[in-house]
Amino acid sequence: TTSSKNAIAEIWLKLYNEIANINNFLQYLESNGDVIVTEGYRDLMKGEALGLRAFHYFDLLRLFGASYAENPTKMAIPYVTAYTSDVFPQRTVTDVLGMVLEDLKAASDYLKSDPLYTGKAVSETDDNGYLLNRQVHLNYYAVKGLMARVYLYKKDYANAALCATEVVESGKFKWVEQSNLTNEKTADLSFSTEHL
Repeated sequence: TTSSKNAIAEIWLKLYNEIANINNFLQYLESNGDVIVTEGYRDLMKGEALGLRAFHYFDLLRLFGASYAENPTKMAIPYVTAYTSDVFPQRTVTDVLGMVLEDLKAASDYLKSDPLYTGKAVSETDDNGYLLNRQVHLNYYAVKGLMARVYLYKKDYANAALCATEVVESGKFKWVEQSNLTNEKTADLSFSTEHL
């Protein structure tokens, strides 16, 4: 039906619009990043942006490309890496997954200065809020968790296990306890301690 086609087109357009904004932001960081004077911010911002771009492409691939298990060499989607009106070619499922993993590896390198990863204590007097509450940002461990999902999708179980194990063994994300769910007034139904 027309409404279904419009809804699908809207998903495609919105995801690629967000990717265009991310690419614009990344290009701005390259050309004008020296305006960000707070130490470590530029790397964190670049890491988050690369991770978010990979996240969007992984969703696009799963929604609009062939399954990796079905046909890894089938043409899938374009992987646009610049803020431009130039047309980027379609890539195969394997190529897109490779590019997603490249973005995620670069993101994890940039996010090694993440206070959640380094354990550096940050207070409101040290920071204007960007470094606080890193569990609600696309942080180092969120990128590693996404890498585990991508490797699992690609049936690369060894690398999926390595990435997942790094997240679990970090000790940063406790499993929610039953006692946190039973009190109606203070119940943590979003399982916030498990948020990456």
